[in-house]
Amino acid sequence: RWISMLALGLWLGSLFFLGPIGAPGIFKFLRAQNQEALAPQLVGVLVERFAPVSLVLGALALLSWFIEGLIKQEKRQPRWKHLWIGQGACVITMLALALYLNLMALPQMLRDQKAVIEESRTTGTELSARGMQGKSEARQRFDTLHENYRRLTTIIFCLGAVSLAAFAGRVSLNEKRQDLSGS
Repeated sequence: RWISMLALGLWLGSLFFLGPIGAPGIFKFLRAQNQEALAPQLVGVLVERFAPVSLVLGALALLSWFIEGLIKQEKRQPRWKHLWIGQGACVITMLALALYLNLMALPQMLRDQKAVIEESRTTGTELSARGMQGKSEARQRFDTLHENYRRLTTIIFCLGAVSLAAFAGRVSLNEKRQDLSGS
């Protein structure tokens, strides 16, 4: 159980740190230093280094979930089983999305990011420009990939929160069962 909890906790904590805390902080700081071009490069390196870690954490969460189900098979009560299946469905979906993001979307996004940074340097346009009007094909592709990456990462985070809630529900049911059998 603790491996599952640790893997999910580290995965979600890392996603939360990188998304709403780390990336905006890096961009804000480097813009204030007039080094805006470094921000996407730094965030890109962090995300790229986190990618294999997220896959390992996802695999650990899935493996520990599966082993726990095998060990507890004869002791399952219907509610426990439903929560266990729900947790597994969330972890499997999270891992599938992470595989797609890390093996397919991220490499393309990083290639497009390099093109966008180079384009920004040569044309003098801001990296933080919003909207699609007047943007190059590489910039439009990057912006679309980045937005999809952000959305899918948010979905992974939400599924992880549901998975942790299912895990907590199973632990709670197990403790109630032990209290009832001990009385």
